[in-house]
Amino acid sequence: MDNKISLFDFFEHLSSITGRNEGQKLREQIDIILNKYNNVIIDFENIDLVTQSFADEVFGIIIRTKGSDFFKEKIKIKNINDFNKNIIKWVFSYCSDFNQTHHLSQNHNHSSKRKFA
Repeated sequence: MDNKISLFDFFEHLSSITGRNEGQKLREQIDIILNKYNNVIIDFENIDLVTQSFADEVFGIIIRTKGSDFFKEKIKIKNINDFNKNIIKWVFSYCSDFNQTHHLSQNHNHSSKRKFA
């Protein structure tokens, strides 16, 4: 095993990858690789389409649980077409906004508890 995942090979020569089940399989494989290597390279060669649900299940969960800096440092993407790149950028943006809002909400609730305690 090395630190590269060819999506075309991983998903048995599918050019379109859809759904959360497939996303979960890939995310689990990413976790296995990151336990052994410093980063993972995800190769999108021959992948015409990924859906938002797939991208959210893989990349969105990683960003929401481990942060965008972790994602930028550990996940390398190559050979990706513009459509798929835009899907992942949207998920990244959505999750970054979610993390910021969630963090502010937690800080607000925490400070409110201290204020009224």
